Amino acid sequence: MTATNPPLYFLATLKVKPGKTAELCEVMPRVVAIMEKNGWRLLGSWGNLIGRFNVVVDLWTVPEANAVTNGFMALMQHLEYPDLAKALADCVEDETTQLMVRMPFDPGRI
Repeated sequence: MTATNPPLYFLATLKVKPGKTAELCEVMPRVVAIMEKNGWRLLGSWGNLIGRFNVVVDLWTVPEANAVTNGFMALMQHLEYPDLAKALADCVEDETTQLMVRMPFDPGRI
């Protein structure tokens, strides 16, 4: 990444169905492996202790904006996708995503 091509961050906020966090933790390593083979990099994944229960936040880096669509297309074309899609649908109530860049005041700790 250069000054003209700043790093991009993809934020996924998942509302997990009650009692399904353990199942999500079992399926996500398979999803992460596929996404990382397609240019994504998981920086971290967090579950909240205070606030709305059953929320998981994943922060990824992607090399460029088109990598978002390309990554999802690769996931959907993967041989494991039917099983992964079912498992995710069983676990996730809702997902909100955002593609972001660093703000000028960001200290750059992540």
